[in-house]
Amino acid sequence: MALARGGDARVGAVFARAGDAIGSGIAAVANLVGPARIVVSGEGLAAYDLFEPYIRAGFQRQAFGAAADCPLSIRPLPFEEWARGAATVSIKALVAA
Repeated sequence: MALARGGDARVGAVFARAGDAIGSGIAAVANLVGPARIVVSGEGLAAYDLFEPYIRAGFQRQAFGAAADCPLSIRPLPFEEWARGAATVSIKALVAA
């Protein structure tokens, strides 16, 4: 991360390619399930500033229909925060069913 932030073009390219792949993958899932909102989070986003523009570009390039209008939030949150959110969604789905 330090090399990429320091301007090393080769290392920066690795983050660019990875971010683009992540964004494309998110779009593929969004195209299938049509979510109302997408939140990308977790401990792995310590380098989110290096990934974010490429994740967004990959998503925008691959998403279509309703998925293209789906808001994409990229937030580096601690494990407890996104785990709490995932638990909430699961409980809501269980109770609503």
